[in-house]
Amino acid sequence: MCANICFNILTKKQMNTSNECLIERKAIHQFRKTNHFIGRQSERQISDLTLMECLSCIKHQKGKVTYVVSRKLLKRIGATYQKELFIIIDDNKLITAFFTDFQEFILNAPKKYCIKIINDNY
Repeated sequence: MCANICFNILTKKQMNTSNECLIERKAIHQFRKTNHFIGRQSERQISDLTLMECLSCIKHQKGKVTYVVSRKLLKRIGATYQKELFIIIDDNKLITAFFTDFQEFILNAPKKYCIKIINDNY
């Protein structure tokens, strides 16, 4: 059974280059952290600095979208994770974030899923 997945690869040239560095306890850039997100972020040891760098690439979008942060981009920003970072955003709210292999996620993804890949290509 094939999943209907839309892919949109964001290159560095398409990224939002805003220098907004404000971190609030419950928000990063224009995205609000839900209580669920705060708990999972702590459990999975995802730093606010890593999130700041990743979220600076994302422009506000309506609806539920899963962003996949490539290993290459994570390495460039100094994170030492061995898997891709998945960040799920619904409107302006950070729902959850987790690490997994991209292939594993695709195999288990629901049929209709919107995925955007954040890549570090020049």
